[in-house]
Amino acid sequence: MISSRQKKILEQLVQYQDFITVEQLAKQYNLSHRTIRHDILMLESSLKRREITFTRHRKYGLKIDLDSCQWQQLQDFLYQKAEYLSPQNRSKEIAKVLLEKSETKFDELLEIFKISNKTLTGDLNELKLWFGMQHLKLLREKGKVKILGRELYKRKAYLYLLKEEATGEKILDYLLNEESKIMNILQWKEWFQPKDMHYLFEVVSELEQTLSITFSDNGYVALILHMYLSMERLRKAHFVAMDEGLLKELQQTEEFKTAERIVRVRIEPYFQIHLPLSEIGYITQHILTAQKEYQKDKEDEECLELAKQIVIEAEKTLEKPLLASAQIIESLAMHLKPAIYRSKYGIKIYNPLFSELQKKYSLLLETIINITNAILSPKGIQFDEQEASYIAMHIGAGIEQQLSASIKKRVVIVCSSGLGTVNILQRRLLDIYPQIELVKKCSYKDLKDLTVEDVDLIISTIDIYFNLPIPWIKVSPLLTQEDEKRIITLLGLTEHNQGKEWHVSRTVKEVIKLVEKNANIHDRTELTKELVQFFKGTHLSACSSPDKWNLSQLLPKDSIELQLDTPKTIKEMIQLGTAPLKKRGIIGIEYEDKLIQMIEKPNHHFVITPGVVFPHASNETGVWGTGFSLMTFNQSVMLKEVGVPIWLMITLAAEDHEKHIDALGLLIDALNDESFLNLLKNAHYAGEIYDWFEKREGSLL
Repeated sequence: MISSRQKKILEQLVQYQDFITVEQLAKQYNLSHRTIRHDILMLESSLKRREITFTRHRKYGLKIDLDSCQWQQLQDFLYQKAEYLSPQNRSKEIAKVLLEKSETKFDELLEIFKISNKTLTGDLNELKLWFGMQHLKLLREKGKVKILGRELYKRKAYLYLLKEEATGEKILDYLLNEESKIMNILQWKEWFQPKDMHYLFEVVSELEQTLSITFSDNGYVALILHMYLSMERLRKAHFVAMDEGLLKELQQTEEFKTAERIVRVRIEPYFQIHLPLSEIGYITQHILTAQKEYQKDKEDEECLELAKQIVIEAEKTLEKPLLASAQIIESLAMHLKPAIYRSKYGIKIYNPLFSELQKKYSLLLETIINITNAILSPKGIQFDEQEASYIAMHIGAGIEQQLSASIKKRVVIVCSSGLGTVNILQRRLLDIYPQIELVKKCSYKDLKDLTVEDVDLIISTIDIYFNLPIPWIKVSPLLTQEDEKRIITLLGLTEHNQGKEWHVSRTVKEVIKLVEKNANIHDRTELTKELVQFFKGTHLSACSSPDKWNLSQLLPKDSIELQLDTPKTIKEMIQLGTAPLKKRGIIGIEYEDKLIQMIEKPNHHFVITPGVVFPHASNETGVWGTGFSLMTFNQSVMLKEVGVPIWLMITLAAEDHEKHIDALGLLIDALNDESFLNLLKNAHYAGEIYDWFEKREGSLL
C-alpha cells in the first residue's frame, strides 16, 4: 500500500514526464533525502508487480516512462486504492462507482475501498442525503446498491463529481487533445462522446470569435458541458422553462442574438433537435457569467465606473494609494461584469484561496466586502464573501511596495483565464523579484505556443498536464514562503538579490515572533506597519517633521521627467503629472480625478504663465502627503481645455497649507530665471534640474 505522500510523488512523476531529482522532491515536501529515497523504494516495490519501473540517471534523477497499457494499469493502481483517501474523498469515490454501474455489490465496495462493513454503511447513509439533493435515490437491497432516477440527473451528479476531481484545465486538455492521459476517461467516453464534445468546442470557439470575447478555461468547459447536457435532455424531449421576464431581458442582448444565430446553423442540424428560446436563454446566461477579456461597451463602462468607486473607497479607507491603480480598475471591471450576472442569476462561485485570505488578510477582506456591497447596494446587488474575496485579492495586489527592477529572467504567468488572478500574481512577483521580466500573461489554451527562445520560466496558478519545453512551477497567487523558495531556485537567484521587499517581509515576521515570546503585543497590525516602515527606512521621515521642507525633498529626481511625447488628451496630460505622486504614495486616483474634472471646466486657474500649467487642488480627500512632479514636453501641447501651447507642467499635492510654501517660492523664483528656463527647455536628464535646485537651495541657506 502507498501513502498519501507517495501517491502525490507518483502522480507528479507521471504528469511531469521528465527527470526529477531526490533533492527537488525533498525541498518540495520539506523532507530529508533519506525519507524521499524510502518513498521511492516503496513506489518501486508497488509498481514492480505491474512491470513498471523508474528510469534513473546519476545527474538528472529519475523519471517514469509508460506505454498506453502501462498507463491504464497505473491509473487503475492509483484510483482503486483508498487507504490514502479522507472520509470525504472516499464518499465521492464511492458515489462515482455507484453512478458508473446499474448496480454494485456491497461486498465489491468493501473490497475496492478496503474499509469495514460499519464504515461503508455509514458512508452509504451519508450518500443517501447527497443523492437526494441530486434528485436521485440510493437503494440498498439483497446485498446490492443501486442508484435510481432519471439518466439526466445521473449525468449531472457524475459531472458534479468529475468537475470536483478534474479541474477545468484537465477537462480542457481532454477536449483539446484526443491523446490526453491526464484522467481516467472510460466513464467520460461512455457518457460524454468525444466527437460531440470536440464539435461543441468548435461551436464555443465560434461564439468567442463572433462576439470578440475571450472565455476563461473554466468558462469554455462550463459552456460546453452545459450545452452537451442540454442536447441530451432535448433528445429525450425534456424541456426546461425560463421566467418570461428574464427571457425577454436576455433576448435584448447581443449575446442572445449571436447565440441564437449560431445555434440554429451549427447545433440543431448536428444533433437533429430544435432548441426552444428558453434553451438559448440558458446558453446566453452561461456566456454572460463566464469571465472574459475586458471589452469597452456601455455595460463595461458602467462596470469600469463601479470598479473606480471601489478603488477610491479602498484608498480612502486604507489611507494609502494603490499602486498600478489603472490596471487594478480595469481588471476589476473585467471581473465585475460576469460577477454581477452571477449574483443576478444566483450562480455561486468558490474561491480556492478564501481560507488563505482569511488567515493572512482578514481585515482587508472584511473591509473590501463592506466597501463593495455598499457601492453595489443601490443596484440591488450583494456579493457573498466568496465572490467579494476576488475583489479583495485585486485590491491587495495594489498595496504592496513596488520596487525598481533590473531585468534578468523572462517569465510567463498563467491562470485559467489569462486575466484576473494573473494580475494579482504579477504584482506579488514584481514586488519580491525585481529581476524578472514579465513576457506574457496567458491561459491554459495559450501555453502550447511558448518556446524556450522566448521564456525562461512559467509560473502558474493551475496544473499543466502536457509536456512543455520550458520549466514550470505551480504556485498560490498570494505566493507562500515555500513558493518563494522554489522560484528562487528555478530562477537561479540567491537570497541576497531577491529585492528589498522580500528581506523586509522576512525580517518583520522574525521580529514579531521574538516580541511575542517576550512580551504582549497590544496592536499587532500597527506594530507590523511601523516595523515595515522602519526597515524600509521610511519610519523616521514619517514620524518627524522638519521645520522647513526643501524643494529637493518635495521634488525628488524620479519625479522629474523631461522631453516627454505630446499627450493626446487632457486626461493623459494630467495622468503624466500625477503618476509620480501616486508612485510615491502621496495621492490616490480620487485626487487625480479631481484635477481632471477641474481642468475640463472653462474657468480653471491652472495656466500660471504662458506655456506653464500648474495642476493642484485642495487637500480635502485622496491626499496623504506633500510633493511636486515636473514634466517638460518635446513639443508644445495644444489642447482645447488649456487654450494655449504648454511645454511645462508642474503638479502639486499638499496635505496641509504650510509644508510646500517655501519649496513653491523657490520654484516660482526659478520660473522667473531666464537661464534656468533655457536649461529646463533643453535638458534631457532629470539630474541636471535636480542638481540646479539643490545648488540654489544651498546658496539660500
